[in-house]
Amino acid sequence: MDTPAVIVIGAGLAGLVAANALADQGRACVVVDKARTPGGRLATRRLVGLDQRTARLDHGAQFFTVRSPDFAEVVHGWRRAGLVREWCLGFGSGGDGHPRYCAEAGMNTVAKFLASSVDLSCDSMVKSVSRRNDLLEVTMTNGDVLVSDSVILTPPVPQSLVLLDNGALALPTDIADELGTILYARCLALLVTLDGPSTVPDPGGVQLGLDDHPLFSFVGDNEMKGISDVPAVTFHVHDEPSQHLWDSPDAEAVLLDAARPWLGNRTVVMSELKKWRYARPITASAATHIGVEFNEGTRLVFAGDAFAGAKMEGAALSGLAAAEYLAG
Repeated sequence: MDTPAVIVIGAGLAGLVAANALADQGRACVVVDKARTPGGRLATRRLVGLDQRTARLDHGAQFFTVRSPDFAEVVHGWRRAGLVREWCLGFGSGGDGHPRYCAEAGMNTVAKFLASSVDLSCDSMVKSVSRRNDLLEVTMTNGDVLVSDSVILTPPVPQSLVLLDNGALALPTDIADELGTILYARCLALLVTLDGPSTVPDPGGVQLGLDDHPLFSFVGDNEMKGISDVPAVTFHVHDEPSQHLWDSPDAEAVLLDAARPWLGNRTVVMSELKKWRYARPITASAATHIGVEFNEGTRLVFAGDAFAGAKMEGAALSGLAAAEYLAG
């Protein structure tokens, strides 16, 4: 009997890295995601103007660093493929000497590259995950049912737990308790295109603490970063003001007013407000993943940036760890 394909729920970085790692080991995978395109927080907004020049704005992950040998090997592959490059050595005067990397044409291109070699189904929303005899069933909202002995869950943990609740799939108490402690911060992202250069200083990014600015945590000029053909700036909002302004009808206007010091006297051509409900884990697991073995060969594993660090590197390492767990 053929080994059933691993079902990977979520086509963000963790899920795509896990699927590619399992494929390298000869294990077939099916990746499903509710969004129209893969990437999760590897998100890039593209706007083509009348002059056919393209504004590209990364509105999720802005850059990434490399701290571990395992992630360095992954990134080496991305660099060989011409996907990513070094952006700068830190923000502020002189930086800190540690490379920050960005994608050549926006962060979403990394996700699309990883997705190109896996069996991916987008616009596919999962309703529940349940057990049937010695297998796991993933039921989609359209009624389709996928069956496997192995499932990787990479959405934000609260969303994953809802899928298990919908399928009446009970976890061991200690694991359920640990997963229940994982909480996330929200983040608002303001996207702005301009009729001329912004006043964001070199190298095109500013990191801000609450003492530096009451609203913004990061300001990124996508043109200076090298991904946009036209002036286009991304503003990320701190946790607490994101929560406070989340449902406010005036949020965009408030943020545009606060953004003026980085826009100078330029005219705003376009502005949009993006919302990340699960932007960053506030509390996270110390493990790189959490696996549950229901019986010999039937396994469920949780992965994502809530397990190996709230950064791109953490998500990638968690995806690798999930694949290793299933392969082992």
